[in-house]
Amino acid sequence: MKWFVAPTLMLAALPFVDSSSAVALMVEAAPASGTPGDATPCIEPGVGSVWGGLGWNHVINLTNKYCSDAVVCAVSTDVDPCVETMIVPATQTVAVVTALNSEVQAFIPNISCDYAPKP
Repeated sequence: MKWFVAPTLMLAALPFVDSSSAVALMVEAAPASGTPGDATPCIEPGVGSVWGGLGWNHVINLTNKYCSDAVVCAVSTDVDPCVETMIVPATQTVAVVTALNSEVQAFIPNISCDYAPKP
């Protein structure tokens, strides 16, 4: 069984109610890895709602599919405007839970990414 991991929260993988049509993020050809600037094209988002018993849990999966370096993404939604900052390593997926037990099923994500600083 797969688990979505978020800070202090683990959710068993359940079928998403797909909200992908609300995603306004376009994936284009990524710039060369390590180039200063916007790394949002590196990320392929997966957006969905999972019924949590008392309401909808909003989950955004960020997959660093197109860049060979880690990226830092700032994620918020129209339902929860608080910004969550996540590091997404190359070829990895990070799940961000932006709302628990929400009354609304649909949400619009705001995702912006930049290259992670090199150690």
